[in-house]
Amino acid sequence: MIGHVAIGALAWGLGSAVFRGGGRTGPRVVERLSQCTVSVLAYRADRNSIIDAHSGRRGFSHVALQGCEAGTDGPLILDCRPSRGVVRVPDRELDWSRIEILPLPVTWAAEAYGCARASVGQPYALGDDGHVCSGWIYSCLPMDAQRWIDRWGDLAFADGTVSPNQIVAALRGLT
Repeated sequence: MIGHVAIGALAWGLGSAVFRGGGRTGPRVVERLSQCTVSVLAYRADRNSIIDAHSGRRGFSHVALQGCEAGTDGPLILDCRPSRGVVRVPDRELDWSRIEILPLPVTWAAEAYGCARASVGQPYALGDDGHVCSGWIYSCLPMDAQRWIDRWGDLAFADGTVSPNQIVAALRGLT
């Protein structure tokens, strides 16, 4: 009986780790791109997006960060994905026709990039033991940026979690 419980717990733990993607980092960075602006990449939602529907129906369902890094195969994006956690992905994997690029002010960019870079390899998870895309971006921004985003609280998820729509509205509100 104890053996079955131990095996079950081990299987659950391994399955959970695979789903949440902890520990993966993606391609290795070989250079920083000098002619680049650290930016939030906002993914336009599919028509039936649950994420968009639960956060104001403003048209966005995911956010990532252009950290101005490149690997051996070209530019990399810092992203937070359910199956992989916080990782670097080649920008060629993105459907650029669905992405709006929202440059961060210089005063926010360095802190956002440093935090995002430091969180590579951390798991994706709802709650306090991992990251979801919008919460990850929000947590990597300086406090003044977070206060600015909080102004669009009506676009947060019902539990108060920052949504992609909230981040997009706030960054658009800077111009």
